[in-house]
Amino acid sequence: VLAVLTEGGDRPTDVEAYLNAAEARGARAMQINLRRRPPTPGVKTKQTSLTGNAAALDALKVADIVIDFVGLLWSAAQKKNKEAGTGILTSRK
Repeated sequence: VLAVLTEGGDRPTDVEAYLNAAEARGARAMQINLRRRPPTPGVKTKQTSLTGNAAALDALKVADIVIDFVGLLWSAAQKKNKEAGTGILTSRK
């Protein structure tokens, strides 16, 4: 399973390319598009749109690989996904 993680509908052409490539190779593919949320003022730890979203995090844990357009690097969500055995490829513009 390949999951593409986005927020606010960013990079639709790139998302479609990843999903189409995965499906062409016989993999199951999904996109999880989160609502963009600004970080909470005064919080020192890294926050993303995935912070506090247990349902989305659980969905990502079943993936073999996550294409990350959100920027999970150094976040708690990245750590939880890696602990579940999910690979993460970060793609930033």
